[in-house]
Amino acid sequence: MHTYRQVFLISLIGLLGIAILFGLFWANLNISKRNIGGEEFLPVWIAARYWLIEGISPYDEKVSLAIQIARYGHPANVLNGEVKLAYRDPLPLLMIIGPLGLIQFPFARALWMTFLELSLFMLVVAGLRLANWTKPHLGYIFTFLLFSVFFFPGFAAIIDGQTNMMGVVFIILTMLAIKQKADILAGILMALSLVKPSIAILFVIYTLIWGISNRRKDIVWGCIGSGAIILAVSLLFINNWVLQVIRLNFANRLPYHSLIDVITNAAPGIKNKLNLLLYILGIGILLLEWARSLRLNERGYIWTAYFTIVLSFFLLPIGRLSESTILIPVFILILRVLEERWGIFGKALIWLLLFIFLIGIWFIILRLSPLSDGANLIFPLFEIAALWWVRWWVLNPPRVFADELENAIG
Repeated sequence: MHTYRQVFLISLIGLLGIAILFGLFWANLNISKRNIGGEEFLPVWIAARYWLIEGISPYDEKVSLAIQIARYGHPANVLNGEVKLAYRDPLPLLMIIGPLGLIQFPFARALWMTFLELSLFMLVVAGLRLANWTKPHLGYIFTFLLFSVFFFPGFAAIIDGQTNMMGVVFIILTMLAIKQKADILAGILMALSLVKPSIAILFVIYTLIWGISNRRKDIVWGCIGSGAIILAVSLLFINNWVLQVIRLNFANRLPYHSLIDVITNAAPGIKNKLNLLLYILGIGILLLEWARSLRLNERGYIWTAYFTIVLSFFLLPIGRLSESTILIPVFILILRVLEERWGIFGKALIWLLLFIFLIGIWFIILRLSPLSDGANLIFPLFEIAALWWVRWWVLNPPRVFADELENAIG
């Protein structure tokens, strides 16, 4: 039986949680009513509204025109640098987020912003679990939570109303399920992550290959079976939505580039050949790491999955800096190794890195805006290098005498 003190503490925590949620929603609603940001959420909301209320396909030209008028006040003028906005994502994403289209925009956006903030908190908690950081200092937890929200990618994702967070959440939950050997659930979550295919596609391919190699067939069949069901249900609503998405994205390409494109922009004279070289190198490195991890356990899977996610930003046109929130759990893994291996110096380095990435990227964006494309490179480049540096310690148990002695005593 629970004591009165336990009941009181549980009730107090519950009330505190409700108060925090209400506070977040109230703050988000005020931002939404002032029309600050929301550019990424607006196309989804309009597409959902046309689809659910008027029965018009979210990929219809009428919907695209409505989105452009809502954003610019007129149809997009490409000659003036305006993008022909449209809803470009798979229909299953709209099936998940769509009910928000039945709510007035300020309230719908405030709800979505609250979900994004809670998702960022979830990324921190999940990142700690995936990194096996079992007893982090409370100061770290509090700082990581604040970092996730005020770090430029997280802050921009909230203000813009990024929908990529739905895919990010499903990817991280998939990794947690695999770590806990809940393979069928992992397969279902992995299929759901494809609602944002640009972020998830390489991760899904690798996870399926790893699952087959390690005879974790429930992961594979869970993904294939649930994916087939999700696709079948979506086709019942719009039987040719896949063709509509392909046609829309090819007819109106967004000005998004991979990070390799950002790198090669510095040398326009040899850009095409340099692009080809770097893409071949990147794909070769990725395939090598996949091959090296095929017989590794969950620890090796997590490292390689993280490496795959980071390299996706170099190989695929994922988009803007605000879409790199998925790199937060990777950052936590790197910080955990620093604390574990370097003691006091590692702890000092953790605080230094948190400060550098929190303040540094904001400085580049706000003060050196012409270099904002370069800002996209900073975090992923650091994580690629750091992941390679921590690889041995992540994949292998402690081997130094002091670690073995401590483990034996513990």
